Amino acid sequence: MVIWNSDMGYHSSFVEEEGVRKACGCPLLPLKSHRNEPDSDAEQEDATSDIVDEAITFFRANVFFKNFDYKSSADKLLIYLTLYINLALKRLEGCRTLAEGKKSIINLGLEKIVIPGEAGFPFPGLFASPKSQQEADLIALAGLQESSSRNTQLELNVKYYHAEGDLPPDPTLYWQLVGSLNYLTITWPDIYFAIQQVSQFMEAPRYLHLVVVRRIIQHLSGRSTCGLFFPSASEIQLNAFSDSDWAGCPDTRLSIIDWCMFLGDSLISWKCKKKYRVSKSSTESEYRAMSTTFSEIVWLCVLLLEIGIP
Repeated sequence: MVIWNSDMGYHSSFVEEEGVRKACGCPLLPLKSHRNEPDSDAEQEDATSDIVDEAITFFRANVFFKNFDYKSSADKLLIYLTLYINLALKRLEGCRTLAEGKKSIINLGLEKIVIPGEAGFPFPGLFASPKSQQEADLIALAGLQESSSRNTQLELNVKYYHAEGDLPPDPTLYWQLVGSLNYLTITWPDIYFAIQQVSQFMEAPRYLHLVVVRRIIQHLSGRSTCGLFFPSASEIQLNAFSDSDWAGCPDTRLSIIDWCMFLGDSLISWKCKKKYRVSKSSTESEYRAMSTTFSEIVWLCVLLLEIGIP
């Protein structure tokens, strides 16, 4: 017999602060929970834990609560996370292998999330309905706001294949995310190679490819304040750098070349692309990269002369 608790077992230790993003009255991840004055090592560790950790720790106590006696907006997120963990566990009940479990969880993450204001939402009176389509889109994509960022856009020394893994039922999310990330390469040159990698799977993206896109977003989430710096006292001199990843594409064995241009200390042009011909050696690949780079140098020199920079 299951005994239902009358009230929520544990509340989030998050303290309300300004600057926390919210949608439908609920704070969005990442959300760090903390205490005012931790006086022990254990409490100090809790001071930097995430609310996802709290949801997992309090799951057994909170999963059977009957009433929603929340004390802060963070409790709303704690309740929603408890529901999501419960859904994940139900999906894993019929999985017999680790691979089946991973696929089931990925499918759950790809499914359309019922948001406040829509039919079927389990907490109709707890969350406010979205005031605009922008707020609805924000809370629908909140799962992409992971609790921790990644130091690198891609896993090191990993090659991605076109036919690796299973096809998702609907690739629309992949197309939307990669399309949006392509615009970021205008001001984020360091992610150009990663975006080039995921862009080549647009025709038939796999589950693994979507995991890579999520990793890129996690990497960017911790670096929102980074940007390009253009010093005013920089020397007017054009410098170019090129590189080549010989046979970088494991499916076609085509090489991937990249280059960047500096005007003094200012980065003004960059590119990463796959060549259309197979190079027979790494030397040939490097020369092809240099040839493409020189073409860009000639174009930039003509442009600088036209605007009056000798």
